[in-house]
Amino acid sequence: MVDKVIGQLHENVKVVASSVAVLNRKLEEAQLNAMRKPHTLPCSEKKLIISTVWNDVQIIEHVNNLRSLLDPDDQDAQDEAMRYKDINHHLSPRDGWRENGILDEIKFWAKSEENHVLWASGSCGPSHDSWVTPFALDMIDAMRSQAAPLTYVLCDANETMTAHLLCSQLICRTLDQMPSLILQDPRVFNARRFRAAAAAKSYAKIWNLFEELIMRVDYLFIVVDRIDRIFEGGENGETEAGGFMIKLLKLVSKAPDGVRFILTSIEPPSNYVNNDEVFAVVQDSHIDTGRRPGRKNY
Repeated sequence: MVDKVIGQLHENVKVVASSVAVLNRKLEEAQLNAMRKPHTLPCSEKKLIISTVWNDVQIIEHVNNLRSLLDPDDQDAQDEAMRYKDINHHLSPRDGWRENGILDEIKFWAKSEENHVLWASGSCGPSHDSWVTPFALDMIDAMRSQAAPLTYVLCDANETMTAHLLCSQLICRTLDQMPSLILQDPRVFNARRFRAAAAAKSYAKIWNLFEELIMRVDYLFIVVDRIDRIFEGGENGETEAGGFMIKLLKLVSKAPDGVRFILTSIEPPSNYVNNDEVFAVVQDSHIDTGRRPGRKNY
């Protein structure tokens, strides 16, 4: 059922990873041509194959260098999700997302043209884990099974998740999926800017990089689990989730139509953000155990 819903969403927003598809097609064509007998290939075609493969290798190498400047310790997203999925989340059967009503919310969101953000939140009582992380992990699996272009970050998988680190991981993992994006504007996606963003104390510079990246993406799903776990990292542990969320929702409101977000947290978004303007793109689906979902379309 989830795969079917995600497939519908995939179709509605015309999720086609154009930049990745072009890159993969070139690689596939090069591989097929390489299988042909060398003496059957004209010299010019041989040179073109070698040039294409070499260019693709250089792009990926450049992306890896840029990623290492931002976050040299960034783990492979798929490995991180698999490890985190092995954790035993303490939930009763009725608390699980398949039983609590969120599936109806996903169906509604899949048909929506205005709400580019599904914000799923809720708790299961003091002695149980929240249902939102298992939900996010299963959504990630469903999207990957649909071959949807996907970037995701599990905030709870890090001891201390700051806005700076979250932006770094979103940039790195998006470029990992769509490496040819760096070719769209080398003045933006270069080592000097990435190095400066990584060294800055605030996340303003790295946020600008993330915004520039997202504005150049045609179609992408972004999943951020437990976005409420963003902390400033200071002595008082003051949360900076609210400020980051306002910036994120403002970005969503002007991002390409094919960019969709799934955000999860314990509390509803209204607990972190009080701004009616930025809520225009949000479907708020808050579900606590024993209560039916209260959908709010701002």
